[in-house]
Amino acid sequence: MKQAPLSRRVYLTALAGLSAGAGAGVLSACAAGGGGAPGGVEKAAPSSLRIWFHWGGVRGETIQKMMDDYNATQGQQDKNVVTVETVKDSEMLTKMTAAAVGGDPPDVWHANATPRVAAERGLVVAVPKEDEQYIKKQYVPGAVERMTLGGKVWGYPTEFQAPALVYRKSYYGEAGLSKPPATTDEVYEHAVKLTRKVGDTYQRFGFPINEGWFASVLPTLIARFGGQMIVFEGDRPVKVDVASTAALEAVGWWKRLVETGLTQLGRTPYAEAMRQGQTASTECFVWFVTGNTRDPGLMDIFEDLGAEVLPPKRGVKPVVYAGGWGLVGPSGAKQPEERWKLMRWMMHKPAMPFSKFIVEFVGSMPAPTDYPAKIEGWTAELSRAFAVETPKIAQSHPMNKVLGAPDINAAVAETTSAIVTGQLALQTGLQQLNTQLNEILRRSSAGAGKPS
Repeated sequence: MKQAPLSRRVYLTALAGLSAGAGAGVLSACAAGGGGAPGGVEKAAPSSLRIWFHWGGVRGETIQKMMDDYNATQGQQDKNVVTVETVKDSEMLTKMTAAAVGGDPPDVWHANATPRVAAERGLVVAVPKEDEQYIKKQYVPGAVERMTLGGKVWGYPTEFQAPALVYRKSYYGEAGLSKPPATTDEVYEHAVKLTRKVGDTYQRFGFPINEGWFASVLPTLIARFGGQMIVFEGDRPVKVDVASTAALEAVGWWKRLVETGLTQLGRTPYAEAMRQGQTASTECFVWFVTGNTRDPGLMDIFEDLGAEVLPPKRGVKPVVYAGGWGLVGPSGAKQPEERWKLMRWMMHKPAMPFSKFIVEFVGSMPAPTDYPAKIEGWTAELSRAFAVETPKIAQSHPMNKVLGAPDINAAVAETTSAIVTGQLALQTGLQQLNTQLNEILRRSSAGAGKPS
């Protein structure tokens, strides 16, 4: 997930808040069984824990401060000392596989790999029963679903990312629109009214689309039109369907927006359109909103944003799919018991310093239940849409349980882009893509085992 640089103001505010929360986490970690050695035996010397993150810059500094707070507070009671190791997100899976083979994995991993991928490779262990019970009770269903495979929970949900509809309230007022769209038809109708051109020059785009997200959001779009892109038998994906009527309608909806000239595709980069105030409405993630308006100081845009759950086709129940990251325990770690104390300190209520970092600093929907309805640093509209309403309808992204996801995503992105820009016919393109995706699914699933 790429994000814009954080402003100094946002960084200092987040750092102060997380420091206070982490210190308060000592008592909650104790209540959750954080202190003492297994079996009640007092440890003679501190245990050294290693944890992998991917952040650098100010986010990396904030994480280091959080771990320093653990070492100075709850870590003293647990007799644990944690060391942060930074690994690029694009290299994590490869390096974790090598570390596991070499017998030297970290004790805790903030993982971008899904439980399907990580468990299939034997890289992670399921959480202890105590943690499983806590996670099932204290996290929203879609986040729990993402970390569950084969009847086991494989880690704590952290980032919980799903898109919502975001729009400029002032632009709506100028266009005579009194409320945001409730259906996909209304999204199109509003985009027509919101688009503003002078000659051949666009002043506003009614509905910008990020072509870099075609693969990640297509399953949700198909579901919003009443379809299902991946068919499962239990946890096992058995079929890809991008040639259904719902899929044709979904991609055709994108194609119509582009052909009618309501998007910025081929004219202006997606992020630039928002930063320049040219985005009248769009569907995007909260990290993108904060990273491209609030964090660079574009407060006039940020404070003018309204937000709603993604509108479905008329007659279809609202739905959205969420991806994310998880805090997991690698197989073969040197501290297989002590690491759970650290994770409980990071994740358990009421302090939950890592969850607050993820939501307020990184930019994510809250995965814990009963998270404060007003998010620090978010507007009331963003808080309601991304922290309250969207989590209610969010389900685990179906690609979380597919082994061939990278190849499938690449094929979807290429073909969808060709279709919506008129280089490939809609029905023919989706039929060809359907054949290609099912072959990838068959090939990647061959020999796949059951998570142990």
